Amino acid sequence: MAAGALFSAHRLGLSIPADVSITGFDDTPVSEIVWPPLTTVHQPLRQIGAKAVELLVGTIQNKHDPADTFGGIYVPFQLVERASTAPR
Repeated sequence: MAAGALFSAHRLGLSIPADVSITGFDDTPVSEIVWPPLTTVHQPLRQIGAKAVELLVGTIQNKHDPADTFGGIYVPFQLVERASTAPR
C-alpha cells in the first residue's frame, strides 16, 4: 500500500518527503528498492510465530488459558527510518 502511495504521490507531482511523508508497515524488501526508500515498521515475525505456537501448545496441553491473553500480548517492533519521511 505504501509503495502505491509513493507511486501516486509521484504521479501527482508531490515531493516526498517535502510535501508528504509516507510510512509503510512490515518492512518488506520492496521498502528498500522504491524511491525514496520507505520508512517502515519492522515486526519480529519469527518471535510472533514462536509466541503463537507457544500459546497454542499451552492451550492444547491445558497449561494455558486462552482468556489470559484477552488483553493481548506485546511484541516489540522497530521503526526503520528511511528517506520517505521528513525529520521530526
